[in-house]
Amino acid sequence: MASSAIRQYPSAANRILIAEMDSIAQRARYDTKDHHVATTELSGMLRIGRLVSEHILLTDAMVLDGCYFMRLGPEGVIRELGATEAQFPLTITGHYSSLREGLEVRLANADFVWSLENFRLGHEAPSSITNTWQQWLDYVERGIVRYEQQNGQFILPAGARYPLRHAGADQLQATLDQTTGRGAAFATIHEALQEESERARIRNWWNVRYLDGISRVTGADWLSFEPTDEPSRQTGENEHIRLPKHLRTWAESNGSATISLAWDQTVKQRATLHRKKSHTALRALTFSAMQVSQAPTRTGVLMDATLKVLIALAVITAEIIGLQVTNTIPFLSASALTILVLSTFPFGSLSTLLSNLKPDRHSLLLLSRHKADH
Repeated sequence: MASSAIRQYPSAANRILIAEMDSIAQRARYDTKDHHVATTELSGMLRIGRLVSEHILLTDAMVLDGCYFMRLGPEGVIRELGATEAQFPLTITGHYSSLREGLEVRLANADFVWSLENFRLGHEAPSSITNTWQQWLDYVERGIVRYEQQNGQFILPAGARYPLRHAGADQLQATLDQTTGRGAAFATIHEALQEESERARIRNWWNVRYLDGISRVTGADWLSFEPTDEPSRQTGENEHIRLPKHLRTWAESNGSATISLAWDQTVKQRATLHRKKSHTALRALTFSAMQVSQAPTRTGVLMDATLKVLIALAVITAEIIGLQVTNTIPFLSASALTILVLSTFPFGSLSTLLSNLKPDRHSLLLLSRHKADH
């Protein structure tokens, strides 16, 4: 049973918008992958978002029309994050005064195209969907999940170069540059183009700008794991950091208990990252988090012990050849010191540390400079 305890919300400056949580992107992932795999991947992204920025910003459409959030419901998301209701790291944002109003407006709009499974235009939503909607509404209205209305002026940012050449391209681009509503933009694209592959490319081009605009108006950082088109603000306006290559695998492969413990034990590193976001601070945070799951295994212990013995034998052999055992006491002292050093050398930690030095060429953290008013 959910509690009604008053929550302490983190600073709005320490929150993040994850591109892959877009409702359309969620649906595409579930359409192209095994559902368990899709859920695991999205849970891993949420875990990383919470680790690096503590609080995750979602639009109302990401939740109400998102396959992942509607499959799990709020309690399922809490379990995946290894969190509690008092630590629920989600803030939902929308154009409307409340999450409930946002849902009612969409349900009343006959032209709204839903991304949810088993729910198509012109049909009544099944009970499995309406029940989960009600769960999210309850969590918001009881204060467990925060909802905030977008009050800043939304402007569609300049994006990457228009990706297609076709008849009427200039006119379509000009129209989309002035369109700030996604439903209207997608309808315009659908009418202007005949090929679905072309529509998909233009939708993606416009949608990246749309999400970029939301992160600007809300003052949130931007995190993307599989960018096909990175936001234009990567250069000039914003700093960017590449996440360590193995962080995503770590977040997906560990259980909720490990993730929870890692989050609890990285408070200092997270605070350092929030004060001054840099590659060094991010690597320190991810190293500390990943160390939590470095429990010894049988194979790992055997390999570690074998490596230390082999190195020790090599050193002793070299000393025997070099000293020719003319002075027994210095020989034994040097050998004992060498074995002592090798027996305590943190090979496992060093491996984790070195793995954090290699960046993931896909995962990108963009640091917003639009935080002054939030």
